[in-house]
Amino acid sequence: MSHKNCNRELHSQLEEFQHEAVHLTDGQYLIAAAAGSGKTTSIVYRIEQLIHDGADPASIGAFTFAKDAANELQKRLKELGVSEALTVSTIHSLCYAILRADGPDLGGTFTIDDKTLIYYGLKDLNSRNFKGVGLDPKVAQSLFALAKADCLSMHPLNQGEDKYTIIELFKKKADKPWLANAYCNLFEQVEEWKWNKKVIDFEDQLYLAWKLLIDNEEVRIKWQTKFKYMLIDEAQDSSSVQNAVANILIQQHKNIARIGDCQQSLYGFRGAKPYEFTGYKSNSTLLKLPVNYRSTIEICTAATELTKNLTWNITGETIPHGKAPSDLTSIVAVEYADPKIEADSIAREIIQLQSDGVRYGDMAVLYRIVALLQPIETALLARNIPYVVWSGYTFYDRKEIKDVMAYLYVASMRDPTDQHVKRALNVPFRYIGRAYIECVDNVAQSNKCNFIDALTQYHGPRENQNSSVKRFTGLLFDLNAMFAKNMPPVALINKMLTETKYLQNLKQEEGTDGPDPDSDHITHVQQLINIAKDFSTVGAFLDYVSKMEKLLKESRHKKKVDAVVLSSIHRFKGIERDYVFCPGWSEGILPHAKNPDPDEELRIAYVAITRAAKRFTASWTQVGITQSGMNTLEPSRFIAKSKMPVRRLKTIKEKQNIDVLKFLEAHPEFIEKENE
Repeated sequence: MSHKNCNRELHSQLEEFQHEAVHLTDGQYLIAAAAGSGKTTSIVYRIEQLIHDGADPASIGAFTFAKDAANELQKRLKELGVSEALTVSTIHSLCYAILRADGPDLGGTFTIDDKTLIYYGLKDLNSRNFKGVGLDPKVAQSLFALAKADCLSMHPLNQGEDKYTIIELFKKKADKPWLANAYCNLFEQVEEWKWNKKVIDFEDQLYLAWKLLIDNEEVRIKWQTKFKYMLIDEAQDSSSVQNAVANILIQQHKNIARIGDCQQSLYGFRGAKPYEFTGYKSNSTLLKLPVNYRSTIEICTAATELTKNLTWNITGETIPHGKAPSDLTSIVAVEYADPKIEADSIAREIIQLQSDGVRYGDMAVLYRIVALLQPIETALLARNIPYVVWSGYTFYDRKEIKDVMAYLYVASMRDPTDQHVKRALNVPFRYIGRAYIECVDNVAQSNKCNFIDALTQYHGPRENQNSSVKRFTGLLFDLNAMFAKNMPPVALINKMLTETKYLQNLKQEEGTDGPDPDSDHITHVQQLINIAKDFSTVGAFLDYVSKMEKLLKESRHKKKVDAVVLSSIHRFKGIERDYVFCPGWSEGILPHAKNPDPDEELRIAYVAITRAAKRFTASWTQVGITQSGMNTLEPSRFIAKSKMPVRRLKTIKEKQNIDVLKFLEAHPEFIEKENE
């Protein structure tokens, strides 16, 4: 089949709105694409059409917000047989390529850090030069990223020209505006430290590439010449610096299609500017892809009700496809008594759907905050439901959970390798470095004693360290005494949290990252406390956690052809499943209490609803875990706003708590063998 005939055959399958988007002439276009409108299909066929019309594949650049989306675009283009000469990547990858090829001031020797090295450098500068000022490293990190997203930096190459603008930005964004000047000074020191170390982070890739394109005419012309046609996917999530890079690159040919949907802009905490996307109406031809080919009429109607008055919504009403099925039960919000019952009800519904012929892989459970994941995983495991989690950690693998558990392992003398006591030693951070720990290890080896006894015997050269260690060992002995008296695990956890002020430290570390679904660390600790309440002894609790850790790891490492997807709403954007469950539709969770932008929370709810093709089930609980513990919850305002049907439960006839340990005893095949 010739390329030309293939083109005709494929394009005959396009709907009216998609056909218009694919067959654009040269120029600047703004394409407002509703959820389920076949946006990716339109992009892929648009690229195929350009090549069919004679465009050199190497002159086409297609860029998107997320790596997963870029990979999906590459996959779809490969399936069409489109030349691999074209550039398909994230904006970050494009900027990285520009810096590697043409960044002479960086000497081509810079390394990209995942923020670990830079964060420790930031903490060191803060502790040495801003001691007692009250700056928070996590807040600083977030503020610096937001500044660079707005094309602002204290980089040495910039010579301080953005300083006063940055201070004003920090006054608006910092949790303590009066510290804006100090944060700006720390910003300058961190950027100089990075420059000397030849280290950059992901935000630097964008900012430095933008500066290079502005300041170096030869480099600018080179990259402007390269791309005759540009397509920017998920453009509603672009930051100012991403938009600025694109605007520079199109100046020679002025051929660009920006595709996005302001109803799905979720990344304000990373500097996304949806109003800049809509602002391109002034110099672009506006096209709309308003038809949702995915979801039922009722799901589309609820989505439209939710966002019809949304700021910057240029997409308008989400129109269901003419062939979309109508099903009055396809969207509902359900009330449950507590998270355990909610999770078990979702698991039972999944089992019922599967028995009715629905594949596990056609179902998903989406959550606004990671704390909702633990009861869902527990319920699915207890019912032997295969699942995959689109995140890097199990609940018990999270740093804050391991921190608290370390104290319990030490208190109960379950730490034969000293790994837990060494972790607890700097939880919270006590400035006990590697050299100090090595000296204690030497004492333990010489005196043939354990690490804790060696801690009490060693006296280092710095009194502040010795005092910290003395308080630490005193706490360990108190916890061990409580364990010996068979006090419940909750008592030991509360003692540890009170004495170490761990939750206060977590609150500081969370900084301004609240809207991020992965950042609610305090709620995770409260979730652990709630789990511990079911156990009368520390030993029983540790046995439970140990078995759950093994079971969760076993489940996650199994290769599953057919499995339910568990994912944050953010991570699932652009994906769909026939049946979607979404727990946590409560005030304080969705909308999130820490997000200063209520419109963004509404957009998150819109994205959740529109992931479902056949049925969407939202749910909330009468009580749930918050940062202050177990509290009464109110249903999300978005339930009423979307006008979805509500099913409230007046009584709970069946206790549905799951005894996972009994399940494990009945199914030993799910437990890793010690010798494996």
